[in-house]
Amino acid sequence: MFKLKNFFAIEPHFFIFLYSYFFLKKLCNRPKKKKKKKKKKKKHTTFI
Repeated sequence: MFKLKNFFAIEPHFFIFLYSYFFLKKLCNRPKKKKKKKKKKKKHTTFI
C-alpha cells in the first residue's frame, strides 16, 4: 500500500478501470437476489 498513491497518479486509467470494475461488481451482485422475482431487460451501461 506504500506506492499505491503514486501508481494511481501515474496510471489514472488503471485506477478508473479498477474502480468501475468493483462498482459494476457491486451493481451486479445486487440484482442477483431479486432476479428470481422479475426478469428485467439488461441495460448495458458504460461509465468510461
